[in-house]
Amino acid sequence: MDERLTAARRARDALASDGIHFVPVRHHSPACARAAASLIDAVSPAAVLIEGPRHYDSLLDDLQSEETSPPVAVLTVRGEGRGRASSLYPMADFSPEWVALRRAGELGVPVGFIDLDEQDRPELDDESRVLQSERYLAQSRTVADLAVRLGCRDHDELWEHLFEVRDDAEPTALLDEVFVWSALARLDYEPEVLAGEGSLRREARMIETIRAWRDRVEGPLVVVTGAFHTLALVEGLADLPGRPELPANDAGSSPAAAESWVVPITHADLDGLRGYSAGMPAPSFWQRIWDTGADRGQVATGFILDVVARANQAEADAPISFASVQEAVLQARRLAELRGHPWPSRTDVLDAITSCLVDEAVSPSLRDAVAHELAVRVPGSVASGSRTPPIVSEARETARSLRLVIDDAAPHSTTLDIARSDRARTRSRFLHLLGLLGVPFARRVSGPDLIAGVGAQFLTERWDYHWTPAVEAALAALMTRGATLTAAAATTLGTLLEELEGARESAPVTDLLVRAALTGQDDRVEDLLRVLASLIDQDPALGSVLATGTRLLNLHRAQSMLRLRRPEQVLPLLGGAVAQAAYLLPDLASVRRENEVDAVGQLVAVRRLLRDLDGVDGVDPAPLGEALRRLRHPDTAPAVRGAALAVGVAAGELSDSDLAHELRAGFAPGAEPGVAARMLTGMLHAAPELLVHSDELFAAADRALLDASPEVFLDVLPELRRAFTYLKPVETSTVAAKVAALGDVDAVALDARVAATEAELRTGMELERRLLDSLRDAGLSGWVAS
Repeated sequence: MDERLTAARRARDALASDGIHFVPVRHHSPACARAAASLIDAVSPAAVLIEGPRHYDSLLDDLQSEETSPPVAVLTVRGEGRGRASSLYPMADFSPEWVALRRAGELGVPVGFIDLDEQDRPELDDESRVLQSERYLAQSRTVADLAVRLGCRDHDELWEHLFEVRDDAEPTALLDEVFVWSALARLDYEPEVLAGEGSLRREARMIETIRAWRDRVEGPLVVVTGAFHTLALVEGLADLPGRPELPANDAGSSPAAAESWVVPITHADLDGLRGYSAGMPAPSFWQRIWDTGADRGQVATGFILDVVARANQAEADAPISFASVQEAVLQARRLAELRGHPWPSRTDVLDAITSCLVDEAVSPSLRDAVAHELAVRVPGSVASGSRTPPIVSEARETARSLRLVIDDAAPHSTTLDIARSDRARTRSRFLHLLGLLGVPFARRVSGPDLIAGVGAQFLTERWDYHWTPAVEAALAALMTRGATLTAAAATTLGTLLEELEGARESAPVTDLLVRAALTGQDDRVEDLLRVLASLIDQDPALGSVLATGTRLLNLHRAQSMLRLRRPEQVLPLLGGAVAQAAYLLPDLASVRRENEVDAVGQLVAVRRLLRDLDGVDGVDPAPLGEALRRLRHPDTAPAVRGAALAVGVAAGELSDSDLAHELRAGFAPGAEPGVAARMLTGMLHAAPELLVHSDELFAAADRALLDASPEVFLDVLPELRRAFTYLKPVETSTVAAKVAALGDVDAVALDARVAATEAELRTGMELERRLLDSLRDAGLSGWVAS
């Protein structure tokens, strides 16, 4: 190994003397990007060659345009249907390839891409792939051993320690060390492995193209490639003995240029921690390093402050104190000093956050804040005259044809009369379609929600929408699923349905059915109806069956809006769901105590479904109603029985007196008061309006609580508190007024304590703000949280 590496380094130096200068890089490495820029300036090349499919040459005008700003990627798609394959070649401000492209453009130097085109790369067949893969570096035994020797947890931390966190790295020396590092990793793999996954064919094409450029131009060449390939390129060009035999090239013609586009992406698409297979994790952290210049020591402080500000802004968890932030900043500096870093690296900063801002577990707000700051979702931009992926053009043209405003970069709103206007329904389908595809264009503010089963009384939808670069980035990414919006939607729904294959519950399928119907995907609607027909009578979960029944009922009622191709299929499925619910409902009678609240929630859903089925011809709700009545039996779980009794009163099948009698009996001497309290919880959950409007039930509950001993009252108090949470604020106010009247207390006088003037309220808020700020400054955030 030593002899081969020594020979390769000598050959590399000899090639440089002959005018071929290699820049071995790690993708998206700021250190390598700075070294590439320095070498280009020092060499004044006649051409800059970059690893990447050769047909990218047709995109150079777009890539080098002043209007194009990273993060961007070259997206290539070929094939149709199941044979569709795509590749993505992403670049950030600090990607060596991007820096080489732009520096060459500034110098007026020609640029050429030198790698195999996609259709000649077997590893790209029938899938989506990032071209700049670095999996061999991540899996190298030599790199792993070196990480252990230097106390690093993985190859990413090792790379940062060796290459990124250096202020004194002379470009030539750094590139030599990168060459050695990657060559050692390369030598871990047998030629058969590299031949099987296509590396050797690609390297043969790159050598051939470099030689062609050597013959074409007068003057030096700068060659920027992934470091893993540099050893093979040097050995091939120098024709060193003992090198692996590279295969002959049998590549066909390049794919049409129209199949490739420069598209905006975000740092989240570049983040190795989110599944991206090449480059360094935490791109937004390295963007800060790249933008800062010489004063990199301040990046850690700014990063930690921004993380804490975002976490505290969420107001979901206890606020992070100033004292903790100060300690985290100091800890990052101490870790950097301990590890021999001139300024805190990504790992130094994350370790400091973990040790100073995390107690027993990472809070959701801190986790989300760190994830956001490591990979910000702000897309780059592409030159206005560049070619646009057809799916982006389709979305633009459709939006304009529907008179949605997308050209002024401002937010807008639209109200759609979906009950009476065909044009409004078409608009609604388009907006729902983009939502299904994950395109962040529009948000429905109001209107019927056929999945949740709310707002069915609304005849209009109101949407807020805004065409931004993020919309175009999301649309471009859909090219991996289909060339059109309809094709992408079909692929998306098909994938989601495949993920449900083997599932026994029907609700997720009904969810997809509603989404397909809202977006007008009629073929998928029929597929989903067939799947649903085989699932409903086998569904073992009452909650799932009830959700399915509710959504099918909503579909049936929304026929005028949805215009399903075969609406007659919906009603039989709804009848099947109601029958299956009737079969499963008796199981609620024997639920365990800890599951009673969930069971009552399902019973409430049964009540709502029975109410909504009133007047629907073709569905028999009688078996479901009878199953509900059987839950009034004394042996039923107390909360479930209380809910069933309350539903019976609300339906007119029982009287207020019947329910009051049950409540008095539950709290009578000798009865177990906890059972009665649980029964009251079920009553108030299922029909809270009864306590408000029934004087007899109110009096029975009041008497029962007055007669309870202090010990019994304290025992049932937690259950009572839960019971009264099911009252709406106006209902709580009504009950409070009734209680006040029983005690000869003026209810208005009780409310008088909140009748403060605006000035008094502002004074109080200011005093509280100052108090909280004082506590935080003193490091007493725990008091604030409590």
